[in-house]
Amino acid sequence: MAAIGLAFVALAACAGAEEPPPVLHELQFSSGTRTTRAPNGAVLVALGRNLHQRKDDACRHDEVEVRLGSASCMVLGSTSDAIVFLVPRDDCPPGRGRLRVTIRGRGTATLDLEVVDPTRWQDESRTGRALGPKPDERPFWVLCARCREAHEPCVEYVWRGGPLRLRRFALDRDAQGLARFEALAQTLHLPEGATVRMALGLGAVELEARKVTVANGEMRATFGPYGRPLPSGTYALEVTFELAEQRPELARELRQASGVDPAVFERLQVGVTLQLGHDDEIGALHARVLALVQAHRAEIERIVAALEGGFGATARRLLRDPVTGAQDQAGHAAWLERVAPGELPEGEIAPSFATPEGALAAKELEAWATGLERALWRAAVRLDDLHRAWAVPPAPEVARLGRALRADAEALLHARVLALCGRAGVPVPDALRRRTDEAGEGTTGSGAVVRARLDGHLRALELAVQRELRRAE
Repeated sequence: MAAIGLAFVALAACAGAEEPPPVLHELQFSSGTRTTRAPNGAVLVALGRNLHQRKDDACRHDEVEVRLGSASCMVLGSTSDAIVFLVPRDDCPPGRGRLRVTIRGRGTATLDLEVVDPTRWQDESRTGRALGPKPDERPFWVLCARCREAHEPCVEYVWRGGPLRLRRFALDRDAQGLARFEALAQTLHLPEGATVRMALGLGAVELEARKVTVANGEMRATFGPYGRPLPSGTYALEVTFELAEQRPELARELRQASGVDPAVFERLQVGVTLQLGHDDEIGALHARVLALVQAHRAEIERIVAALEGGFGATARRLLRDPVTGAQDQAGHAAWLERVAPGELPEGEIAPSFATPEGALAAKELEAWATGLERALWRAAVRLDDLHRAWAVPPAPEVARLGRALRADAEALLHARVLALCGRAGVPVPDALRRRTDEAGEGTTGSGAVVRARLDGHLRALELAVQRELRRAE
């Protein structure tokens, strides 16, 4: 009886225990892109914990309620850590609101969500949305007159009335659909004839730059026109004034200006950003580009492994001195260490142009090298086609490194062919010689130098992809 009583007490305690309340962490589009704003009619996913009721292995969506302000949202699905719902089309005016997720008997969790009119949402996707000053923007500081007289180490913050002010950075389209970025900056402190540098960038990469002269206190620049589509992303405008770049008489005028610390004008910079496309569009495009670049990187690595394996297998057969014909183990080892420091992979099958006697067959060597060149070309075509579809590369830094990998691999191939022919004492096939000469000595370089450059670009590309992935999260 005592045991039964204890069991009953335990069951009663469990029944009376409160279930954990729901918690919300963030909102995402169905593509997995985080967001804090969405148009009417969008499908969103609220991520958190303790969001799902299961009784008798049955889903009880009727116990889940999602409201945005006073409007009820249709629940499309729910799990313990996610609820999929529809932003109401009616009774939900644009503006900032509070999303409330209520689990019956367990409590309510909330998140902020800005509802955007669908027409405005489409316009933003097409013409961009101003995000304000760049996050890393440093404000302008000048010494105030009182502190200047007292020589006190304090400063006055003059962001709004600073030496440079950005008035407009927008994407305009004409009747033909051509896109142009229009930029306007103003100054109350820089004299007529001073020059500034206005640069347009995407992400962390500069796309175009203009040298602009101050006229009537204004600086204007146009970037474009762009006939092909502009990729979704965060575009940045940076306006920079460098005192060292000005005419001597203008620099003297600024240094002698009364009431302002001369150091202020040594370098002035202000920036602003414009987001073209919405977060989910940017995320989808970046995911596509990064997947393609990672596949390109893997293909280049595979081709380079085949190249180095074939080179290593051939090089190990060229033990004879090309002049005397005698075996020269020490000299061969020294040569191999010079042209290819480190350990070369073993080729699965030695190329047919390398004979046990240490001879090279020119035609077979040319066919082997040409086959690798074609493989490199095919590997780059898909990446080039993607970027040619846009006015500017969607991920400029990643695209640049992807193209550099192909150039490095081709240079390494040419360097390896030259090294093999030199060791065997045979002339380089004419077609390979011509392509090597076209590449140029500065591009090709020695095998050791090119391989080091290739490895550096591989590491840089890996880091760039990781940065892009973090930016897309």
